[in-house]
Amino acid sequence: MKLLEVKLIHIGPYNIEKMDFFTNHSKNVVLLCGENGAGKTTFLKAIKLGLFGGALFGFKQNSKSSQYIEEVKSIIRNNEKKGSVEITFSIVENYQEVIYKIKRQWNVTPTFNEEVDFYENDTKLENDILINKINYINNFYTPNVVDSIMFDGERILGLIDNGQLSSYVRDSILNLFGLNHYISLISDLHEYINSFIKEESLSIEQIQLNESERNYKIEKSKLIKEKEKLNSFQKLLELKSFNIKENIEVYSKLGGINKKDLSTIAKKISNIEKNREDNKNLIKSFLENNIIF
Repeated sequence: MKLLEVKLIHIGPYNIEKMDFFTNHSKNVVLLCGENGAGKTTFLKAIKLGLFGGALFGFKQNSKSSQYIEEVKSIIRNNEKKGSVEITFSIVENYQEVIYKIKRQWNVTPTFNEEVDFYENDTKLENDILINKINYINNFYTPNVVDSIMFDGERILGLIDNGQLSSYVRDSILNLFGLNHYISLISDLHEYINSFIKEESLSIEQIQLNESERNYKIEKSKLIKEKEKLNSFQKLLELKSFNIKENIEVYSKLGGINKKDLSTIAKKISNIEKNREDNKNLIKSFLENNIIF
């Protein structure tokens, strides 16, 4: 993957129409400089969120996970309702360079919404073809691979000061070649085997306790998912309430009667009825006392 152009709108301190990253064989390193707090880390985070979306955290592309939403909100400029990241990059496929462009636009208020546009050699991809192509690219260029080629200088200095550079290089190599998944698999298998061996010597009460703990974790995971659904419904309710309020205002502007006007009209009608009754009584009294039949 070769990064070519980046466009950031309402992302941290950036509102850039286009930033070029063209390189050649003699100059093939891009250095991003700036003072502390200038937005270097935000820039790197925006690129990864733009490339991977929810997949950056192991979710689906159209994920509305609370973790993903919070990460997106953290890079969008304060008081802005939306922001976007547009990335142009190239990949060599079948000995030919293919130019891809992905644009993610996020609306964060009143509810979170994500729109994704994806182009292959200036041809816009749609629907399932879009999702399949993004997944295809992400299978080869994972977040770990991008982390291994995009370095945060401040983080590297911190690793050097703390004597952790060798472990960082080791992790980068593992991520680059996908060996981290292999190591995780070995660790999980060892943990499973050890737990199985231990259960051979456990009492019935201990086995039941372990089973209860596993069930607790399962139910806790279900509860988290239900809370996410509840949050989604609450956001939807807020949106519906906002739409109702907006429709009432429009109805009022077009000649309709809002609640306040309706109350005023009801009071006027009540006063008219009272005046009519008073006049009726006056006429009755006049007829009884002043006219002789």
